[in-house]
Amino acid sequence: MFGNLSEFSLPELLQMFERSSKTGRLSVWSPSGVHRIWFYQGRVIATLAPDDRYHLKSMLLSMGNLSPECISCIKALKDPREPIGKSLKKRELIDNSILALAFRQQIKVGVYKLFQLQSGQFRFATNAPMPYEEMTGLSKGGREVAIAGLRYLETIFQDENTLPQPDCIFAPTSDELPLLKLSPLEWGLLEKASPQHKLHELAKIIQADLLEVRKACRRLVAVGLLEEIVATPVASTSSIPAPNKKPLSPPSVAVAQSSSASSTTTPQNREASPPPPASEVNPTLLSRLATLLKSVS
Repeated sequence: MFGNLSEFSLPELLQMFERSSKTGRLSVWSPSGVHRIWFYQGRVIATLAPDDRYHLKSMLLSMGNLSPECISCIKALKDPREPIGKSLKKRELIDNSILALAFRQQIKVGVYKLFQLQSGQFRFATNAPMPYEEMTGLSKGGREVAIAGLRYLETIFQDENTLPQPDCIFAPTSDELPLLKLSPLEWGLLEKASPQHKLHELAKIIQADLLEVRKACRRLVAVGLLEEIVATPVASTSSIPAPNKKPLSPPSVAVAQSSSASSTTTPQNREASPPPPASEVNPTLLSRLATLLKSVS
């Protein structure tokens, strides 16, 4: 699978891979280089940014608070057969908190920064080997990564023109609650959104800042939890066009026309007269058409 981010946005790709439980590697070409994101059954398990500083080994060694034995083990690990994080945990050389911090940093530099791209080639390969050297053993769902990436993007760009307008109306796309880590504002918006309330009314109901409500609404729409309800204008009866009925000629008119043409025709003869014959196909035209088709074939 390959394409461009101008056709399929990164949030859409992340959700699509999660829904279809994809396993493989997504490569995205950016101005800084190629970013790689690995999935296992639709969940992000590792990323690799172009900068060597963000390789997992480099990040772990730069964090500090590691024992000399753990540092020696990390440096000695080559061509591992299981995730590095899992291997270090088995030997009780590293804490879960350090692995979680490294995984968050991986996602931030390897995925979130790609949300700034408006276009860029991407390719998804299903036969890619598992990147054990870049795996902490942790994972995160594609939709959760998408909504977190949109939050990160809002800290960089503050363009209000791309936000939903205050008088827009939104409603949940499903009655089921999502298994996502949403913020209190996002939960409140998801629970209270309905066709009866505009965004500025929802902001008052959940007692939140309107700008933040608009931002949260955009995030929930991007991950498919909310959809905009477009009000259909009701047309007035005066503007409705009348049915296009073909006027029918009354029988008396037809009789009068025929009587003026021939005064000797009786009503009985008029009723028994056959309808006008249908127009026949010109044999010459049909023969020319057949000849033309034969020459084309």
